[in-house]
Amino acid sequence: MDIWVGRESDGCAFPDQRLKARLGTILGDLGGKIGETLPIACQDWAATKAAYRFFSNRRVDDGWPFFDKRIARNHPRAVQSS
Repeated sequence: MDIWVGRESDGCAFPDQRLKARLGTILGDLGGKIGETLPIACQDWAATKAAYRFFSNRRVDDGWPFFDKRIARNHPRAVQSS
């Protein structure tokens, strides 16, 4: 995990550490492809689907300024079970 990703996620409190790990993965992917769409940044369908599921997770607080659950709502097929 990049140092900046660790710093950004250190202040986050999640009910499950897997959610914090997923946030780190998403931030790392997005940081490596700044300006790209989520599917391009994630590079494959499994990672993209995991990111959309993270954004739609009820246990994830959307109080952060950069966090926007509209991403998942705009792509409803991405969060459906396959």
